[in-house]
Amino acid sequence: MSESVLTVNSEKPMTLKFSPSKDKDWLKLLQTSLSSLSAQKILLLFLLIVSCGFSVRQAIWGQFFSSEQNFRAAGAAFKDGNYYAARLIFQEIVAKDPTGEYGDDSQYYNSLTYYYEADYKSAIFEFKILRRDWPSSEFIPRADYFTGEAYFYQGNYKQSLETHKVFVRTFPQNSLAPNALYTIGYIYMQEKRYDEAIAEFQRSLISYPDAKINGTISLQLGIAYYNLKEFAAARREFQKAVVNYGAAGIEDKAQLWIGKAWYAEGNITEAERAFNLILERFPDSESAPEAMYFIALCRYSQKDIAGSRAKLDELTKRYPDWKQIDSVYFRQAQTSVELKNDNDALVYLNALVERFPESEFYLPALELIGDIQYRKGNITAALDLYSNISEKENIKPAIKYALRRKTGDLLFLSGDFTAAASQYEILTAMDSTENSQPEAMFMAAQAWFKAGMSDKAFAQLEDLVKKYPRSTWRADAYYLQGEIHFSLTAYDSALQSYRRVLRFFKDHARFDEAWLGVGWSYFELSQYARAADEFRKLEKEAKSEKIKVKAKLAWAACQFNLRDFDAARKAYGEIIAKAADFPEEAEEARFQNAWLLYRQRDYEKSIPAFDEYINSYPEGKRRVESQYFRAWSLFRLNQFAEAETGFIAVADNPNADISFRQKARLDLGKTRMGRKKYPEAIAALETLATDFPESNLLDEAFYNLAVCHLKLDFPARAEEVASRLSAHNSASSYLPEIQRDLGDYYRGKGEFDKAEALYLEIIERKSGDSAWEARFSRATLYAESKKTDKAVAILKEVLRAKEPEAAPFQVRALLEILQIYADQGDAESGLKEITENRKFIAKDSYLRKETALREAKFLLMQKKWQAARKPLSGIIDDPDFSVPARFYLGESYYFDKMYSQAFDYFRQVSRKEDSVLAGQAMFYLGEIHLERKEYDKAAKEFTRVVYLYSGDRVLYEKALYKTSLSFQKTGAVREFESYRKKLAEAYPASKYLIELTEQEP
Repeated sequence: MSESVLTVNSEKPMTLKFSPSKDKDWLKLLQTSLSSLSAQKILLLFLLIVSCGFSVRQAIWGQFFSSEQNFRAAGAAFKDGNYYAARLIFQEIVAKDPTGEYGDDSQYYNSLTYYYEADYKSAIFEFKILRRDWPSSEFIPRADYFTGEAYFYQGNYKQSLETHKVFVRTFPQNSLAPNALYTIGYIYMQEKRYDEAIAEFQRSLISYPDAKINGTISLQLGIAYYNLKEFAAARREFQKAVVNYGAAGIEDKAQLWIGKAWYAEGNITEAERAFNLILERFPDSESAPEAMYFIALCRYSQKDIAGSRAKLDELTKRYPDWKQIDSVYFRQAQTSVELKNDNDALVYLNALVERFPESEFYLPALELIGDIQYRKGNITAALDLYSNISEKENIKPAIKYALRRKTGDLLFLSGDFTAAASQYEILTAMDSTENSQPEAMFMAAQAWFKAGMSDKAFAQLEDLVKKYPRSTWRADAYYLQGEIHFSLTAYDSALQSYRRVLRFFKDHARFDEAWLGVGWSYFELSQYARAADEFRKLEKEAKSEKIKVKAKLAWAACQFNLRDFDAARKAYGEIIAKAADFPEEAEEARFQNAWLLYRQRDYEKSIPAFDEYINSYPEGKRRVESQYFRAWSLFRLNQFAEAETGFIAVADNPNADISFRQKARLDLGKTRMGRKKYPEAIAALETLATDFPESNLLDEAFYNLAVCHLKLDFPARAEEVASRLSAHNSASSYLPEIQRDLGDYYRGKGEFDKAEALYLEIIERKSGDSAWEARFSRATLYAESKKTDKAVAILKEVLRAKEPEAAPFQVRALLEILQIYADQGDAESGLKEITENRKFIAKDSYLRKETALREAKFLLMQKKWQAARKPLSGIIDDPDFSVPARFYLGESYYFDKMYSQAFDYFRQVSRKEDSVLAGQAMFYLGEIHLERKEYDKAAKEFTRVVYLYSGDRVLYEKALYKTSLSFQKTGAVREFESYRKKLAEAYPASKYLIELTEQEP
């Protein structure tokens, strides 16, 4: 049995209002002078005076303005609650006589008019003007106090705390100081900072023992201990409240909380005794029926179901007017449900529906009826009940509307979204008022969306927004539009819809959810930094703690994509620490933490992390994924047998998501391929084809089957697989891939005719990109066969093709043509090709820069050193081409024997260690030192090449030779012999060995 009818949170009473009568003696004068006038007449007189304009006032008063008289009029309006009228007069006094006797008075009460009208922003502004323009006013303390209160009611707790703390510190003897301390404590209560709340409440009680608010503070002090679950301390404070402040009318409330503390502590006997004491001593108090309700709970907790039910029955008789009496019927029904007596529960629910048709539990009762009937597999019974009630003669239209709504809800919950949408659309015709129709339209749109009919959903939402421009349901409409756009991957449109909620509905319940949507839209657009900013702001400002945790979880995902793995892991750890309060988010965080380790390739840690998730959540949403990626972690650690076991466990799990079963089977085959266990891989892939003949992974499986057969030298079987794939999906993009692999296989075996036939078949089938790739394969086939003219001709066909789909391949075609000429050493043809294609080259920035390099290389081949520098000058500062440009500039100066310039460029390139040209540039530096006969320096440069770039076999051989030569020139015989020996061991047939021998003295 729940305790939802009760609260353990404190309620902050409205701040005491201060009448002008408490502040100045002028009220006596006002009462004497205006004894014959009512407040309404005074107000009427004021409005008449204001409306007449200055000329009338001049005629009546002779241009005289009496601050005192106007202040009395304003005070009467203020006292009567006519704050707007009072404000107009106060503002006139401030404007005309700011330095007079009533200037600061008027500014203070002008500020209060805003405060009492709940316009806290304006009130704060006016209070600050008072402090600025009248710093010595006696109203400054009160203005500061009400500024703190205004911040509080704005929800700006941080500023309220700061303001009240300064107030108490500045004016400790002011009568409002205990009220300020109470607000400070109350804010701490709201923020669950109970220890700090206790300190403030105790401070107030000690410092101001005679304050009128002490009874309330004493009660709240006990509640703070209660919320800390320090129930013994809470009871002591409540007992003190009874003794010290019972006369303040809080004794029954304190006694009720004593009972609650015993109940929360599990001492049911003492709790029931405390509640019975209320019934004995305060039978007519507002706490009495709640005490009796708790007695019922006490007996229920002692498994005295009959006694609990009897107490609930007594409650309905003894306190029939209790504001929550209908809840008793609902609790009786809940008790029956807990006892698995659905039929008995239906009796109480039906009684509630019959007796309390306007109860707040009416709709919950109908929902529970629907749940029971749904559980019993009898949705029709619930729908019939709703229909029968609707047909009653005395049923109110509002109830009929609610029943239609519940009919839609039940259909929605049962998954019949189309029928639910129809019910909601009927609602729009039943009540076209702005109070009801927007909600019905929204629910219809939501149901259409769930039914997969986004067009109908959009139509409803657009109609809602246009028809009801002032309805708060526009926020829900914009939010749902965002959700639909997001589901359709239209993230820019989703972003616009979510942004509308943030812009126009800052206080709406959807605000935080829409903010999450904004963040996730940026995330899906790969704008991770911007998404992270949104999530971080939301985490700080969200009203709901759950949303804050969701925002932190999303922020961690952004950090993952921004590669700040430590920040992501820290955030996941903080969420996991809150597992008791946010189990769903903690579960996701635990999985994401393991996934992060996996993505960081820290497989030794990812395996136990996945194990922790699997063991912690036997029914977890991410359990299968964890098993799947755990298997991959094992594979990465070369624990192949265990990895295969993991993939098999997922693939063979009948309860696993079918997509993961298919992926696991495919990956099992691919991992076996990686281990060159091709027969076993074939078995796994064939199992996938057999068990999941409609899988969207089947095309890839067939492709990998063909690869396995080719690896086993069974091209005929690979061709059979291609036929199977063609029968399964003749338009598959993997089919030309298999044919191309077959072509490459035959080319490797020297069977060029078979290879070309396959390439031509791909081209003739016009298989999209694969057809163009096949053209390149044909060209390389001819290039390998030394038939470069045919290779160039094929590439030129691609270059000159008019089809739009050829465009992405034409840049590559030109570059490959130039590469063929470069490989042949045919600089003239290369330069001619560049000249003929100048217009085409100019259209593409990348191609323009790349051909500049090629042109320079061709000119270098022709020994046109100065001419080679011209195309390079245009790309030397480009970050992508700077290194090769500088390298070729270095070569142009080197071969032109302009060693100083060459040296500068090669030095710059040599410092780019991640460049493939760095080693060659360093080698050239050594060559320049040799030319200058700087043999020690040359030896250093060549030595660096030897030890840094030994992976380049050609460069390594030359570097060993030059190093030996440099040491030979310096007379360092031992070093010379050492490097000559290295050269002999690495390259026993090297021509440089002969040259070194010939150069020996």
